[in-house]
Amino acid sequence: RPLRPGDKVIYESIDRGMQDLPAPDAAPRDLLDILLSARDQISREDIRHELFIFFLAGHETTALTLTWTLRELTRNPDVLAKLRAEIEQVVGDGEPTADHLNQLVYTGMVLKETLRMHAPVAGLSRQLTEPLTVDNVTLPVGTTCMVAIHRLHNDPT
Repeated sequence: RPLRPGDKVIYESIDRGMQDLPAPDAAPRDLLDILLSARDQISREDIRHELFIFFLAGHETTALTLTWTLRELTRNPDVLAKLRAEIEQVVGDGEPTADHLNQLVYTGMVLKETLRMHAPVAGLSRQLTEPLTVDNVTLPVGTTCMVAIHRLHNDPT
């Protein structure tokens, strides 16, 4: 079947990465290096799939986090005022840079609280590798357990 435009870009990145692999004893520079280091165990299509999922998941979760942050800031003008004050103090009239990130402590707190209140992932599941007892009920090895992130992060008890 013909390649879709997104596949073409990803396969071109894989090909460039293959031509510019770091030395075997060097640390990987990015996710592509990590995936390419496993190319003996996974196919080129598997590498494409992992990169595609990573890109989509990163894009969507970032957009959701920013949307929820803006919503919460409109509902909490005192938090918005404090956030603006911090940004003006740290960044001033210039453009924000990566060097400013460690100084934007309150901004980081606002983003983390947004993630707590509105987790970009609804839940996760794990398969037990050892028995787990909860409220006198023992779940055997192999049981799939689900965690509802929103409930966990917003339970008042």
